[in-house]
Amino acid sequence: MIKLIISDLDGTLALEDGSFSKETFEVIHALNKKNIKFAVATGRQGATVENDFKAVLDCIYVIADNGAMIKHQGHEIGVTYLDQQKARQVIETGKQIEGIQMIICCKDTAYNLSVDPHFEDEIAKYYYSLQNVDSSDDIKEDIIKIAFYHREGITKEIENVLKEKWGEHFAITVSGKNWVDIGSIQTSKGAGVRFLQQKYQIDPAECMAFGDYFNDVSMLNEVEESYVMEHAPVEMKQHAKHIAKTGKVLDIIRERCL
Repeated sequence: MIKLIISDLDGTLALEDGSFSKETFEVIHALNKKNIKFAVATGRQGATVENDFKAVLDCIYVIADNGAMIKHQGHEIGVTYLDQQKARQVIETGKQIEGIQMIICCKDTAYNLSVDPHFEDEIAKYYYSLQNVDSSDDIKEDIIKIAFYHREGITKEIENVLKEKWGEHFAITVSGKNWVDIGSIQTSKGAGVRFLQQKYQIDPAECMAFGDYFNDVSMLNEVEESYVMEHAPVEMKQHAKHIAKTGKVLDIIRERCL
């Protein structure tokens, strides 16, 4: 029997425009009535998820910023900060990579260092609480994640530069075609799933998870009923027990759990 369902958002549960159908909230309510826990695991910030899911906020767990922030019913359960000195050095590395735009994620808000209008349109759906700053020196809060964006896509070259320079200190995770996240080695979507499993004594065999990109691998590895979306990169398919058709996450949940 499934007791915990975890789903990625973009490319998985979200619609093409990044929003969510009314049907999503109906399914979450139905799961709650059956005492099946539902968790969102995403690279998006906590404030964004809380805004998007305010209709069912009391029913879900939020694993945000790729596991750096875990919340339930609006309350912070756990937050992991980066080594602040090294995080500031990562920002300087980002400035040296041509075409990179940066979002600096803190506990309650995120900061945009870019003045590119195209980038502002792109990040609107991911960062509900966002401030534009001229310099990282203007950011006084502790950092929990740094997100790099490249309009043409994150190349292996960019990924390798970051891993060679910072892979010993941070988790470097490609989280989308255009995004790479720099987070704590101690945090991941999988670590967030383990936290919930331990807190509620739920076995991996009683868990189901849906994902589509490389930041979902750790999460999929923590559950027995793992699903990767059919449009995911080929390399992702080896990390799941099942392949899910695009747009069919809710259908699978209804069929198996409701």
